Amino acid sequence: MSSRPSARGTTPSVAATDAPPRRNRPAVAVLAAVVALVSVAALLAVLLLTMTGAHPWTGLSWITMIGLPLAFLLGVALMVDAVRSRRTTAGRRGRP
Repeated sequence: MSSRPSARGTTPSVAATDAPPRRNRPAVAVLAAVVALVSVAALLAVLLLTMTGAHPWTGLSWITMIGLPLAFLLGVALMVDAVRSRRTTAGRRGRP
C-alpha cells in the first residue's frame, strides 16, 4: 500500500458519507411481516370455516380487516423512510 495522500478533487469514500443506520427499521419490517402473516392466516381460517359450513368467530374477521391495512401502512412507512434516507445520503455525496 502506498502512503501517498489521495488526489485532490476526488469524492470521499462511500463509508464516510453513508447515513447513520436506523435502529428501528428492521423491527418495523418484522412487525409488518408478522401482522401480515397473522392477518392472512385469520382470513384463511374464516374462508375454510365458512366453506365447511361452520360459523367462524367474528374476531377473525376483525383481525383481518384491521391487520392487513396496518401491515400495508407499515410497509409504506418503511418505503418512505428508505427513500428519505437515500435522498439524504445522495445529497451528502454531491449527487442530485
